[in-house]
Amino acid sequence: MPRGVADLTEITEPERELSPRDWDILNRTIRYAFASEHSDRVNMWYEQLLPSNRILARCRSFESALAFVEMGLGTAIVPELAVHQNGRPLFDIALYAVPLPPRKTLLVAPDHYFGLPHMKAFIAAFNKCLPDLVRPQARPAPLFANKRLKSEVQHVAALTPMP
Repeated sequence: MPRGVADLTEITEPERELSPRDWDILNRTIRYAFASEHSDRVNMWYEQLLPSNRILARCRSFESALAFVEMGLGTAIVPELAVHQNGRPLFDIALYAVPLPPRKTLLVAPDHYFGLPHMKAFIAAFNKCLPDLVRPQARPAPLFANKRLKSEVQHVAALTPMP
């Protein structure tokens, strides 16, 4: 969310509780386009959370979407690691948790790639940095998001993990 918008944490009915300006900003969405099943899922998520939303822009990077948000033009859903570097915020925005189970990071590659020296080095570096990872401070998910996305949370929690 842009920094100047009212705190959404305790909002239960944004249509009534937010000023017209803040309600308008909340409903202007900036989305990244992967042309994938994930993009379809994000679109459905927006329809459930903010039925009157409209797409302001489509971007090819999280950083572009965050720049639009920082300018106060709308809102975006981005992974938490896109908003900071080494514990330093990259954008002056307000972050909120998303009331969904955390996504897992997977490396999908043919078996024979895992024996290559550069892949071994990459995996070792990735695993080494994870314990020291500084996560950005986010406000709790807004009450209206918890309520409106309850069925989505139950659906995601019921999915069986891949072997």
